[in-house]
Formats: sequence, C-alpha cells, structure tokens
Amino acid sequence: MGKKGDGEVVEVMELKEEDSKYIQTGVPGFDKLFEHGIPKGSSVIIAGGTGSGKTNLCLQILAH
Repeated sequence: MGKKGDGEVVEVMELKEEDSKYIQTGVPGFDKLFEHGIPKGSSVIIAGGTGSGKTNLCLQILAH
C-alpha cells in the first residue's frame, strides 16, 4: 500500500496506473503545477521572454 495526498491510502498499483498517465519532467515545481507531470497525449506550449529558461526546461525534460 502507498499513500496519496491528504492521508488517503491506496494500492501501489493504483499509484503506478495514475503516474503512467503523466510524463514527469524532473522539475518538481513544474510537475506540481500539472499535478503529476504533463498529461500524456497533450500539447504544452512553453513561452517566455529571452533568458526565461525555456530551453533549459526542455533540456531538463529530455534528460529526465
């Protein structure tokens, strides 16, 4: 058994199933924004000004 937010106890297989629906970026704060990572099959536009870290974020995702 594993734990899932708010003290809810769930089976480990449920956790694996839920996590398999998302692509984790390796950036904890970014994954938290999307709750578990980027939903598989979705498109995400990463936009920002020069020097805002778009390329670094993408390289981090590729490395993870």
